[in-house]
Amino acid sequence: MADQNPTAGRRVVPIDLPPTQTEILRDELLGWLAGIEEDITTDPLPDPAADAREADAFRRLLAALDRNEIALPDAEAREAMRRAAEGYDEASGYERVVAVHDAHHALLSLLGGRHGKAGRGDRRPADQANTSPARHEPGGPGRQRRDSSDPDDRDRVG
Repeated sequence: MADQNPTAGRRVVPIDLPPTQTEILRDELLGWLAGIEEDITTDPLPDPAADAREADAFRRLLAALDRNEIALPDAEAREAMRRAAEGYDEASGYERVVAVHDAHHALLSLLGGRHGKAGRGDRRPADQANTSPARHEPGGPGRQRRDSSDPDDRDRVG
Protein backbone atom coordinates (compact mmCIF):
# COMPACT_ATOMS: atom_id res chain seq x y z
CA MET A 1 0.00 0.00 0.00
CA ALA A 2 1.34 3.42 -0.95
CA ASP A 3 1.06 4.99 2.48
CA GLN A 4 2.61 2.18 4.53
CA ASN A 5 6.02 3.17 5.77
CA PRO A 6 7.68 1.00 8.44
CA THR A 7 10.55 3.48 8.93
CA ALA A 8 8.17 6.44 9.44
CA GLY A 9 10.23 8.64 7.13
CA ARG A 10 9.12 10.38 3.96
CA ARG A 11 9.85 8.71 0.67
CA VAL A 12 9.12 9.50 -2.94
CA VAL A 13 6.94 7.07 -4.89
CA PRO A 14 5.98 7.19 -8.57
CA ILE A 15 2.52 8.27 -9.69
CA ASP A 16 1.46 5.78 -12.31
CA LEU A 17 -1.93 7.00 -13.52
CA PRO A 18 -3.38 7.00 -17.04
CA PRO A 19 -3.02 10.39 -18.77
CA THR A 20 -6.78 10.99 -18.75
CA GLN A 21 -6.92 10.55 -14.97
CA THR A 22 -3.93 12.84 -14.53
CA GLU A 23 -5.63 15.55 -16.60
CA ILE A 24 -8.91 15.13 -14.70
CA LEU A 25 -7.07 15.40 -11.39
CA ARG A 26 -5.11 18.44 -12.58
CA ASP A 27 -8.32 20.19 -13.66
CA GLU A 28 -10.11 19.34 -10.42
CA LEU A 29 -7.20 20.39 -8.22
CA LEU A 30 -6.86 23.69 -10.08
CA GLY A 31 -10.58 24.32 -9.64
CA TRP A 32 -10.54 23.48 -5.95
CA LEU A 33 -7.47 25.64 -5.44
CA ALA A 34 -9.09 28.58 -7.26
CA GLY A 35 -12.18 28.18 -5.07
CA ILE A 36 -10.13 28.24 -1.88
CA GLU A 37 -8.14 31.26 -3.04
CA GLU A 38 -11.35 33.09 -3.92
CA ASP A 39 -12.84 32.26 -0.51
CA ILE A 40 -9.70 33.49 1.25
CA THR A 41 -9.82 36.85 -0.53
CA THR A 42 -13.58 37.52 -0.82
CA ASP A 43 -15.39 35.54 1.86
CA PRO A 44 -13.00 34.11 4.44
CA LEU A 45 -14.15 30.92 6.10
CA PRO A 46 -13.98 30.50 9.90
CA ASP A 47 -10.49 28.94 9.86
CA PRO A 48 -8.18 30.77 7.41
CA ALA A 49 -5.18 28.69 8.57
CA ALA A 50 -7.00 25.46 7.63
CA ASP A 51 -7.89 26.97 4.25
CA ALA A 52 -4.24 27.86 3.67
CA ARG A 53 -3.13 24.32 4.62
CA GLU A 54 -5.69 22.81 2.25
CA ALA A 55 -4.52 25.12 -0.56
CA ASP A 56 -0.91 24.11 0.13
CA ALA A 57 -1.91 20.43 0.02
CA PHE A 58 -3.60 20.92 -3.38
CA ARG A 59 -0.48 22.75 -4.65
CA ARG A 60 1.70 19.82 -3.51
CA LEU A 61 -0.60 17.38 -5.31
CA LEU A 62 -0.45 19.47 -8.50
CA ALA A 63 3.34 19.56 -8.31
CA ALA A 64 3.41 15.80 -7.73
CA LEU A 65 1.27 15.22 -10.84
CA ASP A 66 3.68 17.38 -12.86
CA ARG A 67 6.68 15.40 -11.57
CA ASN A 68 4.91 12.00 -11.76
CA GLU A 69 6.04 11.28 -8.21
CA ILE A 70 4.78 12.09 -4.75
CA ALA A 71 6.39 12.34 -1.32
CA LEU A 72 4.57 10.18 1.22
CA PRO A 73 3.18 10.18 3.77
CA ASP A 74 1.26 13.46 3.39
CA ALA A 75 -1.62 13.36 5.85
CA GLU A 76 -2.83 16.87 4.98
CA ALA A 77 -2.99 16.09 1.26
CA ARG A 78 -4.74 12.79 1.95
CA GLU A 79 -7.36 14.50 4.16
CA ALA A 80 -7.89 17.37 1.68
CA MET A 81 -8.32 14.89 -1.17
CA ARG A 82 -10.69 12.74 0.91
CA ARG A 83 -12.91 15.74 1.68
CA ALA A 84 -12.83 16.89 -1.95
CA ALA A 85 -13.62 13.43 -3.33
CA GLU A 86 -16.50 12.92 -0.90
CA GLY A 87 -17.85 16.40 -1.67
CA TYR A 88 -17.65 15.74 -5.40
CA ASP A 89 -19.41 12.38 -5.06
CA GLU A 90 -22.20 13.97 -3.05
CA ALA A 91 -22.60 16.99 -5.36
CA SER A 92 -22.54 14.90 -8.54
CA GLY A 93 -25.00 12.32 -7.27
CA TYR A 94 -22.44 9.56 -7.86
CA GLU A 95 -24.21 6.93 -5.74
CA ARG A 96 -27.44 7.51 -7.66
CA VAL A 97 -25.66 7.33 -11.02
CA VAL A 98 -24.04 4.02 -10.05
CA ALA A 99 -27.34 2.61 -8.78
CA VAL A 100 -29.18 3.65 -11.96
CA HIS A 101 -26.39 2.25 -14.15
CA ASP A 102 -26.43 -1.06 -12.30
CA ALA A 103 -30.25 -1.27 -12.49
CA HIS A 104 -30.27 -0.55 -16.23
CA HIS A 105 -27.64 -3.16 -16.97
CA ALA A 106 -29.16 -5.75 -14.64
CA LEU A 107 -32.44 -5.49 -16.55
CA LEU A 108 -30.59 -5.50 -19.87
CA SER A 109 -28.82 -8.67 -18.77
CA LEU A 110 -32.15 -10.30 -17.91
CA LEU A 111 -33.46 -9.33 -21.33
CA GLY A 112 -30.53 -11.09 -22.96
CA GLY A 113 -28.74 -7.96 -24.02
CA ARG A 114 -25.59 -8.71 -22.10
CA HIS A 115 -23.94 -11.86 -20.84
CA GLY A 116 -22.62 -12.10 -17.33
CA LYS A 117 -23.40 -10.13 -14.22
CA ALA A 118 -24.03 -6.44 -14.70
CA GLY A 119 -22.54 -4.02 -12.26
CA ARG A 120 -19.50 -1.98 -11.41
CA GLY A 121 -17.05 -4.46 -12.92
CA ASP A 122 -18.68 -4.04 -16.33
CA ARG A 123 -17.66 -0.42 -16.74
CA ARG A 124 -14.85 0.73 -18.99
CA PRO A 125 -11.55 1.51 -17.31
CA ALA A 126 -11.37 5.10 -16.04
CA ASP A 127 -8.84 6.05 -18.71
CA GLN A 128 -11.35 5.07 -21.42
CA ALA A 129 -14.47 6.51 -19.80
CA ASN A 130 -16.32 9.49 -21.17
CA THR A 131 -15.66 12.23 -18.64
CA SER A 132 -18.35 14.60 -19.87
CA PRO A 133 -21.52 14.64 -17.82
CA ALA A 134 -24.44 12.72 -19.23
CA ARG A 135 -27.44 14.74 -20.28
CA HIS A 136 -30.84 13.35 -19.42
CA GLU A 137 -33.12 13.83 -22.39
CA PRO A 138 -36.90 13.90 -21.96
CA GLY A 139 -38.29 10.48 -22.77
CA GLY A 140 -34.95 8.77 -22.17
CA PRO A 141 -31.86 8.29 -24.31
CA GLY A 142 -32.28 8.23 -28.07
CA ARG A 143 -35.22 10.60 -28.13
CA GLN A 144 -34.89 13.89 -29.90
CA ARG A 145 -37.17 16.88 -29.66
CA ARG A 146 -38.34 18.18 -32.98
CA ASP A 147 -39.52 21.64 -33.78
CA SER A 148 -42.98 20.70 -34.88
CA SER A 149 -46.45 21.79 -34.02
CA ASP A 150 -47.58 18.14 -34.10
CA PRO A 151 -47.28 16.91 -30.47
CA ASP A 152 -47.09 13.27 -31.63
CA ASP A 153 -44.12 14.11 -33.85
CA ARG A 154 -42.13 15.42 -30.87
CA ASP A 155 -42.34 12.11 -29.05
CA ARG A 156 -41.09 9.92 -31.87
CA VAL A 157 -37.66 8.41 -31.53
CA GLY A 158 -35.39 10.27 -33.91
